[in-house]
Formats: sequence, structure tokens, C-alpha cells
Amino acid sequence: MRAVNDVAVGLGAYERDRATLIEEALQSSLVWRTHVGWRPFPSAGFYVEGGYGLVALGGETNPEDVLVALTGVEPPAGESVLNREYRVRSVLHMLDVELGWRWGLGSGWTMRTALGAAFTLDSNSRVEPQFEPSQPLLVTAFSRFAEGYLDRTFEQYVHFPVFSLSLGYAF
Repeated sequence: MRAVNDVAVGLGAYERDRATLIEEALQSSLVWRTHVGWRPFPSAGFYVEGGYGLVALGGETNPEDVLVALTGVEPPAGESVLNREYRVRSVLHMLDVELGWRWGLGSGWTMRTALGAAFTLDSNSRVEPQFEPSQPLLVTAFSRFAEGYLDRTFEQYVHFPVFSLSLGYAF
């Protein structure tokens, strides 16, 4: 994730503060991809695939200064600065497409390579305080604003090229 963020920051896609939040939010993740493919010329190796990807991300961010830097919204005044940790979870729904070539290597073995892209269609984020707020309504408003900001960021910027290389065996 750090390498992807470094490239995105270097290309000017987003700032380092946003990259830091993304890295902290991605401490644990699950990626699920389901594809359907078509070989228009059965005797040739060319194929086209498309499908759905589910990316579930989770982590914690501390201090909340990262959220403040990203959103530009100050947290509620009067809250203790200590232990202001937030759990961040996001689920991204993605469309994946790729064009590739498949080679039969003999004895049931195959090799494939492909180029494609993945596009975020929708994001659902949760930002939950891990402390007991003295002003719960204001902390809740701050958290909901941060969730919206994360969702907009994922939907706008999490689109990336995909290169695949695989080795398979058919039984």
C-alpha cells in the first residue's frame, strides 16, 4: 500500500496527509474477486474477463489530526486530546475488466497474462471513536463527515491498472 500511495502522491493524485490516512485505514483487508471470461476464438489464447471486486479495509487512526488535516473540519472542542483514536472501516465495490492471453503448456498446465483495470463504483466507510466523548453529538457529526470524505476519496481516486500473471493446472 505504501508503494501505491508513494506513486499516487508523486503523480499529484492526492497529498501525503490523505496517503497517511489511507495507509492507516488499510492495516487489515480482504479482497474478493469474481470474474466471468470469454474466449472469442477457442483455438487462440486471447480472452476477455470482467467481474466484481469487493475490497474490505480496516484499521485505526491516531491521532485525529490526520482526519482534521484531510477534512479541514476541527473536532469538537472540550474533548480530551488523549486517546482520541478512531476505528476506520471501508468496503469498496469495484468493477474489474481485463484482456489477456492463455498458453497451454502441456500435461494440464496453463499460463496466463493479462492487462486490465479496476474501478471503484461505490464505497461505504465507518469512522467510529474509540473513546467516550463528552460531546457525543458533535463527535458523531465529525465522524459522519469524515466517512463521507473517505467515501468520496475512494470513489474518486481508487481506480488502478491491473497486471496479472498466473500459472494453473487443470485436473
